[in-house]
Amino acid sequence: EPADSFPVDLTFAAANAGDYDAVLLPGGVANPDQLRADKDAVAFVRALALDDEEDRPVATATGSFTVER
Repeated sequence: EPADSFPVDLTFAAANAGDYDAVLLPGGVANPDQLRADKDAVAFVRALALDDEEDRPVATATGSFTVER
């Protein structure tokens, strides 16, 4: 049975990766698939994780997607 829905404060399209120190990607059944298909989510994580000037962690829960260069 699907979980509850919650309002978001900011979309990936509106978020600036430079404003964040880290990111936690959720696991589960549907979350990783939905994030993988969201070009704004992938671009945000890629920008945060692959920034050569910052060393910011990306944590993933089991079943989450990976970011490749």
